[in-house]
Amino acid sequence: MRLKIPSRKDEVYAPMENKKKLSSAYTLIEILVSILIIATLFGIGYANFRAYARRQAVISVARQVEADLKLAQELALSGNKPDDCTVFDGINFIIGEGTYSLKAKCSPEDSVSLGKEDVSLPSGLTLDLSGNNESNPNAILFKSVGQGTDIQESEAIITISQEATRLNARIIVQKSGEITLK
Repeated sequence: MRLKIPSRKDEVYAPMENKKKLSSAYTLIEILVSILIIATLFGIGYANFRAYARRQAVISVARQVEADLKLAQELALSGNKPDDCTVFDGINFIIGEGTYSLKAKCSPEDSVSLGKEDVSLPSGLTLDLSGNNESNPNAILFKSVGQGTDIQESEAIITISQEATRLNARIIVQKSGEITLK
């Protein structure tokens, strides 16, 4: 029976073999750094997505208001008066508290609903009308049969604002009736 006597070669290379086996795994520090990088990228991406979603909410409402303004203008231009209307003056776009409406103006004291009554804005969004006439500061009248609007200045500006982020969109209505979203 032979006894194996450890050689110097066995002593030198044995620990290296163990190190090679251990170095094939990730250390706790490497895993933590990777998780930290992923969490940072996710946080930046989420913040950007929220800002994008808020901007899109304002733009979406602005496009809807613009479309309803153009609808009011088209209804006024057509000159087709509602059944309940005797004298048709045009279509009023009326801004309320967090809402807006379209109503036919039939005579100085009468108005007829057109099905777009009290359209509500999403929470956190507001409408503001500036540059309009003083006698009716919260409404724009699109006069019948191409007579323009009742705007006294050269233009009226409807501002859609989001209170939390200070984002806004503007819709400019010219005295002639031209509607532009900016």
